[in-house]
Amino acid sequence: TPIAVAAPANGDYLVVSTEAGIQIWRSDTLGTPVTLQSELSNVIEITFSPDGSLMALRSGGDTAGYEIWNVAGLQRMRTQNERAYGVHFFSDNQRVVVVTEQQTIEIRPTDSGTALKTREASENGGFVAAVPIPGSSVLAAADYIGGFAIVDANGTIIASYAQSDGITTVAVNT
Repeated sequence: TPIAVAAPANGDYLVVSTEAGIQIWRSDTLGTPVTLQSELSNVIEITFSPDGSLMALRSGGDTAGYEIWNVAGLQRMRTQNERAYGVHFFSDNQRVVVVTEQQTIEIRPTDSGTALKTREASENGGFVAAVPIPGSSVLAAADYIGGFAIVDANGTIIASYAQSDGITTVAVNT
């Protein structure tokens, strides 16, 4: 039974997470899938870089954490063994934004787990979602009690908006 299904914007691949692991198909052939040798179990989210060359797998299971993969080479670039609420790529493919278990926003290099910048939880509580806005260096973030903010790559809140109804998801369509 599929847990998560995703495809990059360029449509080159179809990736499916099941209890048996991660399978990836090339969309031009849809032949036999390749099974990725992920260290994670229970992958609940699959995200891609804007150009589709990189992929993040996020687990919510016993092996909570995330992995960054080079999709074309089917090579794992790194594994981060910490629970995250979201992992999304900036347009430059060089950075990801991670919502940590501590509900902070961290901007990290794609190839390293070291945070370049951290935005701590606001007075409204911790962050539950953050997504880079394509073609820019800012991201949209939602906090625990339903507030919404635009945050720059330095972790500075540019604008914030109060929201009485809880926001739990932030999505940016390309």
